[in-house]
Amino acid sequence: MPTQATAPKATSSTETTRKRKRDRVDAYKMAADAVLEAMDRGTIPWRMPWTQGPGAIPRNLASGRPYRGINVFLLAMAGYASPFWLTFKQAKTLGGQVRKGEKSTPAILWKQTKKRLKTPADVAAAKANGDTIRKDERGQYVLLILARTFALFNVAQVDGLTNVPEVEQIGEGEWSPAETAEAIAAGYEDGPSMGEGGDSASYNPARDHVQMPDRGRFTEATDWHATLFHELAHSTGHADRLNRPDLVDPSATFGSKKYAREELTAEMAAAMLCTVAGIDAAPLTERHAAYVEHWAERIGEDPKLVVIAAQRAQKACDLILGPDQDQDAETTAAPAAEVAA
Repeated sequence: MPTQATAPKATSSTETTRKRKRDRVDAYKMAADAVLEAMDRGTIPWRMPWTQGPGAIPRNLASGRPYRGINVFLLAMAGYASPFWLTFKQAKTLGGQVRKGEKSTPAILWKQTKKRLKTPADVAAAKANGDTIRKDERGQYVLLILARTFALFNVAQVDGLTNVPEVEQIGEGEWSPAETAEAIAAGYEDGPSMGEGGDSASYNPARDHVQMPDRGRFTEATDWHATLFHELAHSTGHADRLNRPDLVDPSATFGSKKYAREELTAEMAAAMLCTVAGIDAAPLTERHAAYVEHWAERIGEDPKLVVIAAQRAQKACDLILGPDQDQDAETTAAPAAEVAA
């Protein structure tokens, strides 16, 4: 006897909200798991040797736009020589074909949507949740930032593509990594004061001052610049610049969650700036094992850590590089409103 068909169960607004929250957490967890797996293999995503040449940030081949935030690291960790990526559909549109058996690399797509506040109870709930209430011609609303995962393929996994740009390798060409790094630091408009001397690098928010060790203490000149990028990244969080809570909050003391997030923000921003300059991040040498263990523990405790830090790192880089950079980013960048910390 055939079974009687039943109507699909209606989904309540509460169930929809729960699903959105699950999806958002899944995206964070995916990013955290990818980073932790890389660290288990001995690779630190934001300390990787970036050997693709100056400015070789992962970007979409079809649009030419760079990926931003956590996607920079998720795609770089895949280990392909080319920084160019495509969706399956884009590859087909360009006359290519993803080879059978090739595995995609997940990235995060951010979506911004408006949640309408239709009743006084909705408004009260939004206020109780600490949401920013906005208003347009249709009434009051709050912005929801949703994260979804999607699949990308590197051009090395696709046959039949033509006119794929070649990426200049470090050690070839006429560009100078040290000079490029110097120009990036010098181009930081309205940045902090700077000094050289001593044996440690630091940023002092109260004085808005970056102190760097003597250059002769570094084996490679580019290691000095990589360290400088880390301190300059901290300075972007100053109250007169991005006003980053984890830097300006007095409770962000050593060992706290906020302190860890600010440190990871600076680490990731330095990695992005190193990529633009075409230099490697400063080596960790004897501190490597302890460093890996520390960050693996932190990320394991808070899966959101890497996504939020990468988003803030992208904003730091945007400020340091200035308005002349390529701002026409691929749509996988997080929206202007920051992901909830």
